[in-house]
Amino acid sequence: MDQYLQMEPQQQRYCRLGKKHGSNDNNRYNCPKCERTYRHLHHMLRHYKFECGSPPRFQCPYCEMRSKQSNNVYKHIRLKHPGLKLEVVVLQYEQQ
Repeated sequence: MDQYLQMEPQQQRYCRLGKKHGSNDNNRYNCPKCERTYRHLHHMLRHYKFECGSPPRFQCPYCEMRSKQSNNVYKHIRLKHPGLKLEVVVLQYEQQ
């Protein structure tokens, strides 16, 4: 698994881990940073690359709801603010 994370994205495409689509029925994939577990490799990789240890990047323009994934904000707007325009505020943080 550690070797996979060190590969370039182009190499990762051709490396097969787990079953079809990265599914793993017997084991779960652990994030190397926080030990959060995932059933699918691609979910763990998305978390590891874009979410782990970082603040939420997206916010609802109509309230204070924030998420690390824009699709969660879109779902929130459809449920909590029906009829309003579907748009997401992208938050920017200073680099440390």
